Amino acid sequence: MSQIMLEIPDNLYQRLQHVAQLTGCPLENLLLQTLTANLPPLPEDLPPNMQPELSALEKLNDDALWKAARGVVSNKLQSRYQHLLEKQRNDTLNPVEQEELEDVFQQSERTMLRKAYAYALLK
Repeated sequence: MSQIMLEIPDNLYQRLQHVAQLTGCPLENLLLQTLTANLPPLPEDLPPNMQPELSALEKLNDDALWKAARGVVSNKLQSRYQHLLEKQRNDTLNPVEQEELEDVFQQSERTMLRKAYAYALLK
């Protein structure tokens, strides 16, 4: 394990000490958890099929990142997803619709990952 000496403002140190006492967590562990939780994922930590798309976000300016972070799944896609899920619950989904459900799910997942990564880059 590597060591680092870090000067931090007294008020931040006092807050960290207080949280450490409240949680019963050693200050060193609290600092490690805080740092780990606030670092954006590295491209190699991302799903392989999403790496190029998400890595491209790293080159965007803040305005473009905010746009990506605020992206939404279209109402049409959401409605279709709900309809297909309902059919799946009722066991009336045919193989073509099952494939479409998986595709719609993947599109939604891509949107959520893109949003999350954009937010992480904005921190």
